[in-house]
Amino acid sequence: MGREAAVPQAGERVACPIEAGGLTIHTPLTLHYTGANLTPRARGAWIIQFSRFGRMERAIKRGLGIAPRTVLAE
Repeated sequence: MGREAAVPQAGERVACPIEAGGLTIHTPLTLHYTGANLTPRARGAWIIQFSRFGRMERAIKRGLGIAPRTVLAE
C-alpha cells in the first residue's frame, strides 16, 4: 500500500476510498464526509488537533465571550 498526496484545485472534489482500518490525515479546514456505516459495528474516530500552547484556550474563551486574560476556575 503506497502513499499518495492529492492536491485539488479550489472547488474540486477528490474521492479518497479507504479500506477498513485505513485513515486519512488532513488539516482542520478540510471539508470531508463519509457515507453511512453499513456494518453492524460502531465506527470509531480519532481526532487529534495540534496547535500552539494556549491557542485553543483563547479560541474557547473568545467563543464563550470571556475576556482573553480571565483565569477559568479548575
